[in-house]
Amino acid sequence: MATIMSCCASTFPVMMISCSAESRSSSPPRIGLPKSSTSTNYSASASASASVHHKISSTVDILPRTIKETSVKLLDDFVDGVFEFVDQPYLPSQSNFAPVDEIGEPVHATLIHGSIPHDFPEGVYIRNGANPLHGAPKSAVSVFGKSSHIWVEGEGMIHALYFNKDHSSTDGSSWTTFYNNKYVTTDTFQLEKQRKKPVFLPATEGDPPAVLSAFLLNLTLEILGIGMRLQNPGIVHSLVTLRLIRYEKDKYARIGVMPRYGDVDSMLWFEVKPCCAFHIINCYEEDDEVVVMACIAKDSIIPGPDLGKDKFGWFSRGFKKGINQNGEGAEEYRKIEYHMLPENTFCTGASFVAKQGAADEDDGWLITFVHNEDNNVSEVYIVDAKKISSEAVAKIRLPCRVPYGFHGAYMPAS
Repeated sequence: MATIMSCCASTFPVMMISCSAESRSSSPPRIGLPKSSTSTNYSASASASASVHHKISSTVDILPRTIKETSVKLLDDFVDGVFEFVDQPYLPSQSNFAPVDEIGEPVHATLIHGSIPHDFPEGVYIRNGANPLHGAPKSAVSVFGKSSHIWVEGEGMIHALYFNKDHSSTDGSSWTTFYNNKYVTTDTFQLEKQRKKPVFLPATEGDPPAVLSAFLLNLTLEILGIGMRLQNPGIVHSLVTLRLIRYEKDKYARIGVMPRYGDVDSMLWFEVKPCCAFHIINCYEEDDEVVVMACIAKDSIIPGPDLGKDKFGWFSRGFKKGINQNGEGAEEYRKIEYHMLPENTFCTGASFVAKQGAADEDDGWLITFVHNEDNNVSEVYIVDAKKISSEAVAKIRLPCRVPYGFHGAYMPAS
């Protein structure tokens, strides 16, 4: 069996008030008059009033936090008493989906089959993936049934291979490679690390009552301040007979951009040509623009009740078959090339590394993490993009196993 690598928290508004007062007149000279009891009583009363006001303010500040901490404690006790977390067993073919530990310091990867090209750019190849903090993906068993994680869930981990060139070598082809991995320290990662246990119930697949209860219990009672204003109110109930979703290809699609900790008033909408976006690839800032990369379809991809009957027919329904009997000339020649990996060796995603000063679109290399299921060895392959069907020019053996993951990128040093 072989695989084919193709080339083709909201913040509250703060009010700041600056107060100023006219300068007081200088104090009169002391003349030894006896202190008035009224003055003493007034000072004591003012001091007591200020103390009470401070206590009330402190109580008002502490009360919401106390309520929140108490509700979280009660929710934790309920989940611990009703739900039991169990490890999902791995099938023999799923061994490389298991998580790995952080290795700490970078480790020198010394075993290289082939050679890294002399004009390969210095830099780092990184790839992300799911890496559950507390062992294998979990299932939660309760009176509601069983719900389970899937392999794409879990804390995120970055795997990195660094390429450093020895410029003192005579031929300029001496390289030093280091591997390292590290968890992505998100808020949820820090929370689970602090509590030393899973803090979210699996809510992806399983028995419907278990999935629903997990989904509801994973919610919090805190509103983060992201609201939407609807033009018309609506309600969905058991008597629905309307067509709730419709693709209007004569209208437009909208892309919403909002700061990470923004609110509804900070959202900007951009109208684009009608399309259905079904996977956001990346989003980043470039100068004064926000660039959104997504997979889109010009026609509707809203699934219907017969989606599962004939998926191949469903995907091809937007194409019209036929032969042009009166056509002249020739279409541009299109071809698909692939790199065949060794038997029982698999990869997850490949990144293109362009040559410095590249002129052609395939002037560079493909780089990817691969894993051999037979010997449990992980490597990084470098493949010449102009000769993608040929043997990898370099296979760098890694000091530890790298689980299958998602997306990667090569970051040149310059």
